Amino acid sequence: MSYRLLLIDDDLEYVAFMQKALAGTSKYCPLRHIQTLPNLNTNNTSGPQVDVILLDIRFPGKSGIIRIKKLKETYTQAQLIVFTESEDYTDMIRSFEMGADGYLLKSYDSHEVLNALDLFHENGIYISPLMERKIVNSFQQSLKNNTLAKKLSEKDVELLRVLSFGFTYKQSAEEIGITVDGVRSRIKSIYKKLNVRSKIEAVNYYINSIN
Repeated sequence: MSYRLLLIDDDLEYVAFMQKALAGTSKYCPLRHIQTLPNLNTNNTSGPQVDVILLDIRFPGKSGIIRIKKLKETYTQAQLIVFTESEDYTDMIRSFEMGADGYLLKSYDSHEVLNALDLFHENGIYISPLMERKIVNSFQQSLKNNTLAKKLSEKDVELLRVLSFGFTYKQSAEEIGITVDGVRSRIKSIYKKLNVRSKIEAVNYYINSIN
């Protein structure tokens, strides 16, 4: 079986490297490429036939993370690997929360990249070893200090999570299934629980708690 890969990345030098790396194996079809974040039609769930999407999440002035969910809805048969230089733990957690199936750090070692893709196909998930270590460190830290869970309800944490993506109150309301007034009321309650005075402070508290 030959896997059909779609790479969404604005780094043309790296795209050329990937095309060359994949050309040396019969396991992958010629690489398809989109240079910018695609404008997705939310009503379209029958995108081109793709087995794996490799998504860079850092574009000028934009984050690819918030597109993950719609990409999965459009390319319904595809799995999605975030393919990035970002070693930011928060980027990885947000990516998995939005539906990513893997988190692969970019490398110019073709053997390393192909081996990671092979492991992904074998196991259905792949996380670069460096990021796996960060998961363990974060888990160990959370056992020592679980302040967020003690202070906030699950719904509070869910709201802060979507707000940390840059969602508006309206988008957040749609995402977690409450009204816009409900979002406003809940965020005011969160301010009191965390002893903060603004949305930015509350979101930063959330981000710092998961790092």
